[in-house]
Amino acid sequence: MTLPHDNGDPAARARYDAEHLTGTADRSDERAPVRRRRRFSRHQRTTITKGILLFALTLVLCQLWLFTATLNAYLGGDASVVWPGAIASIVCLALNAGLLRQLYWLEEPAAPIEGGSHP
Repeated sequence: MTLPHDNGDPAARARYDAEHLTGTADRSDERAPVRRRRRFSRHQRTTITKGILLFALTLVLCQLWLFTATLNAYLGGDASVVWPGAIASIVCLALNAGLLRQLYWLEEPAAPIEGGSHP
């Protein structure tokens, strides 16, 4: 296999090395890198994340209160509140899982920019 700089000309080898080792070679035949943009700026993501965490904290506190009230009623002899309390707790868990999914979605990059050209 013969490389372009292997023709015995030291000047050609120096040009080849300078271009390819420094990354200035003409790469028009290669595909341009795909740029991705974020859905939100860093400040917007921080605000959204704080809101989600505040809502999740409120849900966890409601779930703790629900557990305490249900356990208090059950130990007081009222067994009819156990299943509604369990269902409400599962709903709180599902809401918190959905909020966690939203946090993961928020950190993913958006779809590639059309054209894929680098500015």
